[in-house]
Amino acid sequence: MKTAFIDREAELEYLEKIWRTNKAELIIVWGRRRVGKTRLLLEYSKNKKTLYLYVFHASKLSLLSFFTKEIKRQLNVSFPPGYVFPDWDAFYQYLYEIAKDEKIIVILDEFQRLADSSPEAIELLQYWWDTLLQKTQIKLFLVGSSIGMVEKIAISGSGPLFGRKTGSLKIKPMGFFDFMKAFSIDDIGKLIEIFSVFGGTPHYFTMVDADKSVEENIIELVAAPYAPLRDEPEQLLRTELRSLSIYMNILEKIAMSKGGVTVGDIASSLNKSRSELYPYLIQLEKMDIVKREKRITDTLKEFRGARFRIADNFIRFWFRFIYSNYPDLETGNYKAVLDHYRREKNDFISQVFEDIIHEYLIKNSGKNIVDALGRGITIPKIYGVGRWWWKDTEIDVCALAKNAIILGEVKWRNKPITKNEVLSLITQKTEVFRKKTSIDKEIMYLIATKTGIEESAKKLLEEIPSIIITPEQLCKTMGR
Repeated sequence: MKTAFIDREAELEYLEKIWRTNKAELIIVWGRRRVGKTRLLLEYSKNKKTLYLYVFHASKLSLLSFFTKEIKRQLNVSFPPGYVFPDWDAFYQYLYEIAKDEKIIVILDEFQRLADSSPEAIELLQYWWDTLLQKTQIKLFLVGSSIGMVEKIAISGSGPLFGRKTGSLKIKPMGFFDFMKAFSIDDIGKLIEIFSVFGGTPHYFTMVDADKSVEENIIELVAAPYAPLRDEPEQLLRTELRSLSIYMNILEKIAMSKGGVTVGDIASSLNKSRSELYPYLIQLEKMDIVKREKRITDTLKEFRGARFRIADNFIRFWFRFIYSNYPDLETGNYKAVLDHYRREKNDFISQVFEDIIHEYLIKNSGKNIVDALGRGITIPKIYGVGRWWWKDTEIDVCALAKNAIILGEVKWRNKPITKNEVLSLITQKTEVFRKKTSIDKEIMYLIATKTGIEESAKKLLEEIPSIIITPEQLCKTMGR
């Protein structure tokens, strides 16, 4: 690994703006467990006066005692011998005193646990914020990983802290082009495979040993009996959800699909009605585990016509190759997992490669690039990118710009793109797209391929507005 911290530039810029203000700020920072919330805030708070307090599962008295000791240690202050904050009022009074005349960052990590161990702490925070704390220069960050509890306390209209927050920051897994900064690997194909398996959650991908093969990392980090990530997705779900078996069945069904599944597909396989499944899918969406995908040209985001995909690559990998082979793993048969992975690897990575191409287009929107054929090309200024489908017609990339559209085919396999595949995109698929959308704009075609394209296909693409992308070209464009 290059570094223990990979720049989250947009998030850090937002946090620095908060620091530059002279007013009190109450910021809700939330996101799934392991996604890097605490690491981001600790990086941001370097060289700034900071108090970091972790809320563990404990009684009110234990927490107040712990907070007292941490304040003494971190701020190098003295209290009378044996002194402990007697109650939450005393604690908030102290925060007011240290923040009334100077800026200080105060981080309450896993703050939602207060709702269980000491619920009056949340109610009193509301009172103290309304009366005194908002008159200080405190930068108070309430950090939570239990999505449901964070919403209940601070995001929803009925929550005690609703209306008090001055900002919120939801931390999500990293995209590919931030992820790749963590590695010194020159083999872009290996980088894409690592990202496909371990995803953009820092806690997962920072465990990867770049000197070993992807399969060796799968065994040592996920498949072996005491592997650190062996049961990670199940434990993640267990901390947040009830009716765990239904969630597990839903995720396994989605993970096995090639391009996402509808609510009807899931309901049919689990012998349940659509209405029974909606609450489960909504909760998985909130946790950024599942994403609801509509055709990029559709205006409504409905359940009925949408496809559901697993948003996190590692969770998708785990449900597809680990969970489904658990009986074999229990007997130490890693070969079952590796054989399954080898059979479906290209199909599995292909879906991730599509997401990478979407991200690439957004990052290069309105910019000049050099494609894999060495041609200088201007990417239109894109305002939306996704997939498009109609019955059996699948278009992997559909990027919308003001006066143009990009339609693309993405393949991750060990043979090149053929002329017939290019012809299918620019004739049959385009015809269906035109007919069903009534969009009449100039079309630029995109081909993204692991292995290249046949000479006849290349000649065809040279005659029309097109972009050819290979893994190597991705590297060069993004400055590797």
